[in-house]
Order: sequence, then C-alpha cells, then structure tokens
Amino acid sequence: RLIYLISALLAFSSCITNDIPYPVIVPNVLSIDVEGAESVEIDNAARVITVNLYEYVNPKKVEVKAISVDFELASWPSALIGVHDLTTPYKFDIRTYDDYEWTLMAEKDIERYFTVEGQVGTAVIDAVNCRAIATVGKDADLTDITVTSLKLGPEGLSDYSKEMSQMTDFTEPQSVDVTFFGETQTWNLYV
Repeated sequence: RLIYLISALLAFSSCITNDIPYPVIVPNVLSIDVEGAESVEIDNAARVITVNLYEYVNPKKVEVKAISVDFELASWPSALIGVHDLTTPYKFDIRTYDDYEWTLMAEKDIERYFTVEGQVGTAVIDAVNCRAIATVGKDADLTDITVTSLKLGPEGLSDYSKEMSQMTDFTEPQSVDVTFFGETQTWNLYV
C-alpha cells in the first residue's frame, strides 16, 4: 500500500501544468466582396466595415460573397457569407484565439434632384426630412409652375404618386409619395 501511495503522489506532483497563455492575435480584414458595392472602407482599428452601395441596390438584401483576413487560422460565422439586411448594422465575430466583434454596415447615396422652369440656383434637397425646395424669381406665377425634372429615389426603381405634369400649383407645397424597395416616403416640394 505504501508503494501505491508513493506512486500516486509522485504521479500527481509530476503532472505538467499548461500555464502558457495563447498569443494575442487581433485579426485584420484584408478585403470583403459584397454584391452591388460601389466601394468598401475597412477600419481595422475600430473593427468596422462600411459598404457604399450603388443606389439601385436594396439595402435589405445585400449579399456578402467572401471575406479575407490576415490570420490564416481565423474563423467567422458561416452565416456571414450570404444575404443580409444592412438597414441596421450587422455584428459578427472573427475568432483567432479570442473573439473579436466586427460591425458591417451599409451607406447609400441616392442622387436626387428637383428643377422647375425659371429656377434660380440649385434646389435644396433635404433627404432626412423628405423635402425639396426650388427657388424662382419674385415675379413667377406660383399657380403655374412647370416641373422640368424630378428624381427622389433610385433611377428606374421608384414609383411616384403624381406625374410631374400634375404638379403646377405651388402656392402650397406639393406632396408626392415615392415608393422604392417596398417602402414609401412622402416628399414635400416647395417653390
């Protein structure tokens, strides 16, 4: 019994303890392939990827095709590759020896314009408040204004509740609904 006891004590005392920590390797994203991206900005310090989409791309259906990272053993959720709703930021982790949270977000600039006959200067387009303001001379008849061009949503994908020819009386703002990607914005047009 004494021999078994001594053997057991020697066995436990000679166990190797792995107290060497894993290295700290913070992954850097080298590139990301996104369908319909005009450009991509990768901020490795903040761990944010900003995708600038063409105006015809629906931000609710953005397809991530591939991603490359500078650490060969890094991994990320398989769900990252696929279609995402980027109307709100999409968060995911890249794992090396630790998890590092990244944010994927989309921005999209839609070219918008509103012009009328006899316009002075460039119209003011306020996309946040959905309004456009065109300025005409003080002698212009606000009851008989001709709208010469109007684009408030993506080209070829937007439906307007009124035709330009129906908007002539600007003594009060003209209201027009613009529908694209299944959503409707109500714009107020001022002259």
